[in-house]
Amino acid sequence: MDKKLTSNRSRGGKSIEKGLSDLSISKATTTKTTKTTTTKTTKTTGTINPRNSQYRKTLNKGGVFHHGYLNKSTNTRTHKPKNYDELMARIKIARPESEFPAGDFERFEIATFDATNEAATMNEVIPYIEGKKEDGSKEKSDLLFVNTKSLVNGVSKLKPDKVWGALDQDLNTMVNEELSDLILPHGMYNIISPNFFLEVKGPDGTPAVAESQALHGGAMGERGQVALRLWKVDNPTLDKVAHTFAVTYVYGHLSLFSVHSEPSQRGAGEFDYHMYKLNSYAITGDADQYRVGVTAYRNLYDYAKEIRDESIQIANRRAERIAKNKGKSKKCEFIVGHENLLGVNMTS
Repeated sequence: MDKKLTSNRSRGGKSIEKGLSDLSISKATTTKTTKTTTTKTTKTTGTINPRNSQYRKTLNKGGVFHHGYLNKSTNTRTHKPKNYDELMARIKIARPESEFPAGDFERFEIATFDATNEAATMNEVIPYIEGKKEDGSKEKSDLLFVNTKSLVNGVSKLKPDKVWGALDQDLNTMVNEELSDLILPHGMYNIISPNFFLEVKGPDGTPAVAESQALHGGAMGERGQVALRLWKVDNPTLDKVAHTFAVTYVYGHLSLFSVHSEPSQRGAGEFDYHMYKLNSYAITGDADQYRVGVTAYRNLYDYAKEIRDESIQIANRRAERIAKNKGKSKKCEFIVGHENLLGVNMTS
């Protein structure tokens, strides 16, 4: 069982960054991916799906903790992220009046009444919550994470109802190649570094299942954000800031979560993922509650994009510095070589 956060595509087989962990990686699945093809060989093994009562417990054992999880050895609950106060202030910022046209709540309410299953909820109800998005993000529904490394042994592959990330061309090619099995969910789609996850249930769905799915997705997303931010860092430290966010919607109830990583007590070089509930909203109650909940959702979505863009910029700048330093090194070698060839001592 490999416990290190290493990329299968990392050159020389070295760790991406010292002291990082991707918890555990299943030996049952091996994946080789390019930007256009995905090849997977799977040995038949039993996996637990989100509807199994052991699903959340299995994630917990692997260091992925849901909101309210009790650590009995320390008698502490799931930790707040370091940027909790910033997040709470951000989700309360008022949105433009134009985002809430007259009759919007009434139309949302009717759509909710008529949505009899999960698919109808996703197609007819969720658009009212999301609003119009033209920010350059890449979104994908029902995306099966076949390229990314498993996070915890024994659970089924992640398949969020909806996820948002960046375009692969936004990231430096070298970084993209080295971190592909941490930030690229599927080789057939050009979405990378997802850090905003949505799980939806119909009238008969259960909040516990939605939250467990959001927990898994949020942890996978946060692992990728951390990998980008700490790529090629000599002595990395975890900032305990939430860079990934997950939302559940179950029959009128909207819940917002943050996910951040911390060093683990399970061993040196390991780290855990903590999901923390920011707030919940009963948005079918009246127009005011609807507006408060939808405002929080859209603000959190915007914040997630800012964080995602920042993670990519950090990795891109580091890649540019590395390339620049290599260029200087080659230039020095060229000059020294020509000095020797001409018999000239340029240092005298």
